[in-house]
Amino acid sequence: MTRVWILKQKHPLLAAALAVALFLTMVLSSSVSADDPAYSLYPPPPYGAPYEGDANGDGNVNIIDAMFIAQYTVGLRQLEGDCLLAADSSSDGLVNIVDAMHIAQYTVDPNGTAEVLFKPLWEWPADGGTKDPRTPSQNGG
Repeated sequence: MTRVWILKQKHPLLAAALAVALFLTMVLSSSVSADDPAYSLYPPPPYGAPYEGDANGDGNVNIIDAMFIAQYTVGLRQLEGDCLLAADSSSDGLVNIVDAMHIAQYTVDPNGTAEVLFKPLWEWPADGGTKDPRTPSQNGG
C-alpha cells in the first residue's frame, strides 16, 4: 500500500495511466461478450418501458399479444399508452394486422433462425423506447 501512495504522490500521471491500463485489462478480459444476451451495445430503454410487442402489458410477448392487436385493428379492443407503443412492432407508426403477424412470427421464431420472422422484433434505434423481449436481464425485467 505504501508503494501505491508513493507512486501517486511522486508520479500522478503514471499512477493514473496504470489505473486505466488495469481497468481496461479487467474489462477486456472479462467473460462478457456481444453474444451474451445480457450484453448490449445500445443504451438502456427508459425506466418502466414496455417490452416491444407486449400489447396486453403482461410482461410477456406471445400469441395473446398478436390476438390483442388483431382485435384492435377491427375495433373490438382498445389499446392505450405503453400497450399501444409496444403494439407497433413493425415500427411503421401504425398498429395493424402487420404487427399482429409480426408478433405471431416472433412467438414461433424469436431469433429468426428458422427464417419465419421477417424482421427482428426489436431493433435500435427505432425501438429505443421499448425493451427487447429477448434480453430481460439487460432491461431490468
